[in-house]
Amino acid sequence: MAKLHKALALALFFLPLTLSAQMDRSAIYKRILDTERFTKGMDTLERDFSAVNPFVDTVTAFFISRPDISDPRSTAVAWAETHLTDSSDSTSMENYTYGSMAQDLLATLLHMGDGYSAPGTAYDDTDKGIAQALADLFGYEITYGPVVRECVNTFTVGSKRSFSQYAKARYRKYMGDFEEIFERSGVPRMCAWLCVIESCFNAKALSPAGAYGMWQFMEATARDYGLRVDYYVDERENPWKACQAAAQYFKDAYKTLGSWEMAMASYNCGVGGVQYAMQRAGSARYADIFPYLPAETRMYVPSIYAVAYAVLVKGDTL
Repeated sequence: MAKLHKALALALFFLPLTLSAQMDRSAIYKRILDTERFTKGMDTLERDFSAVNPFVDTVTAFFISRPDISDPRSTAVAWAETHLTDSSDSTSMENYTYGSMAQDLLATLLHMGDGYSAPGTAYDDTDKGIAQALADLFGYEITYGPVVRECVNTFTVGSKRSFSQYAKARYRKYMGDFEEIFERSGVPRMCAWLCVIESCFNAKALSPAGAYGMWQFMEATARDYGLRVDYYVDERENPWKACQAAAQYFKDAYKTLGSWEMAMASYNCGVGGVQYAMQRAGSARYADIFPYLPAETRMYVPSIYAVAYAVLVKGDTL
């Protein structure tokens, strides 16, 4: 059965895609959407075609604007051969639906070339360029300074470059869903990237303090946010349910603290820890309370920014 699924997966990626500046958008829809395998996958995921259309629109626009990509199909197939058949990958072919394969294909095509940045957009490595890239990615004003720059260097060319490489190899499997869950919950979608720093997509990660799962919930907090944790079931191991709980935590923290950066910091040191820093600083601005946060938390938010920048903007050079 696994061999059959592998064969069908590769067959999906060999669908003929005519990529040229004169391509007709309806042809792209027909070639990608009107396939029996894709329909079965969408049924399995309980999604309709309207949920996929934005992906197709984006990919279509991407290729129209990038005539320099001469053979994107072969690149996608090569990625599929390594990604879908990697024995170290925890997702078995039996559980990898055709809908997931199709979405991974679209994500791969979209991210080829110049990373996550929009077609034709390039960011230089100056402080101004990095700050602009992060603001574009996260969708709110970033508190940029020497610590963020130091973390960017560490995650792109320094000691944590290998960590970024590992995150790059795995993020497409999860981050599309995670970002969507956050966005549906009213939270900036890129805030979901904190799970990379928390566990780097390890659903069984266990901290010395007892935080568990991809989203590193403590037992009490997990129960507060609707996750079942008992002798028989620990829903902290379910990346998607835990993601929904994390998104709700973010909403609550934002209501209390008034800033997405402070909400992000609270995921590390707690809402009380951020409020204590606010009291000491006599300010409600993240830049002002930064020196009063615990040492680990001071590196936490910049690290989230840095790994997202490394994977999505500088991924081709990792």
